[in-house]
Amino acid sequence: MTATPLLMKPPVQRSPRPRPMADRRFPAARAFVLALALSTPALAETVGPGTEGLSSTAAASLFARVCIETRPKLAKAKAELASLGYVAHPDTGTFYDNRLDVSFKLLRGEGVCSRVIRSDDDPMQVVLFLSVHGRGLTTPASQFDQH
Repeated sequence: MTATPLLMKPPVQRSPRPRPMADRRFPAARAFVLALALSTPALAETVGPGTEGLSSTAAASLFARVCIETRPKLAKAKAELASLGYVAHPDTGTFYDNRLDVSFKLLRGEGVCSRVIRSDDDPMQVVLFLSVHGRGLTTPASQFDQH
């Protein structure tokens, strides 16, 4: 028995489907846009207080770090808030953590650095804590820059 060669058609060469122009050009630009989108500050409707409370000790420490240690320059307080992850609400200028129920307000014209918190501590313990450790937590506006 002799083998008869099978006649096979050569495989059809298909050209790859052309990719859309956006896929072929500027991969670095696409990566940049993606990185920018991921690092864009939160929108106004998402900037606000978080839900976690703070202890009196943590709240006092945070106030000292942001408002006391940075005086007399409110710009330093703003930089400190940014380094801690706080974001300014675009409409009000109030700085929020979005995780902790705490906010800071910097009023340049009045030289004010204020903090509002929700504490889980007993209110009487907060009063006691502030009466013992409150010195230095209130700073006269005259000690802050007015510009």
